[in-house]
Amino acid sequence: MARARGRPTRDPTGPSRRSAAAPGSTGLYNAEEKVVCSGDVLFNMGIGRAEFPGGSMPVLLKSIRERLCTLPDDTVVYSGHGPETTIGYERANNPWLS
Repeated sequence: MARARGRPTRDPTGPSRRSAAAPGSTGLYNAEEKVVCSGDVLFNMGIGRAEFPGGSMPVLLKSIRERLCTLPDDTVVYSGHGPETTIGYERANNPWLS
């Protein structure tokens, strides 16, 4: 496994991957490694922005709840910004998801 910025990098190819598209970003989920790259949609204790033209907070939140929060609790989330987190931690603690 290669390393980037001191963290192992994940090979997103293979049969256990699927896209997790959401408004403003396309995520990639690898079920085998329990990893999702959420782009600019879900962050550690935060979410993406919806004030851009065509953006919608209700659509963004619905997408996060239906496409990301349905993943297993121990799925590691690598976002476009900030530290990694897990789906379970965000579901329980992220103020935008309560």
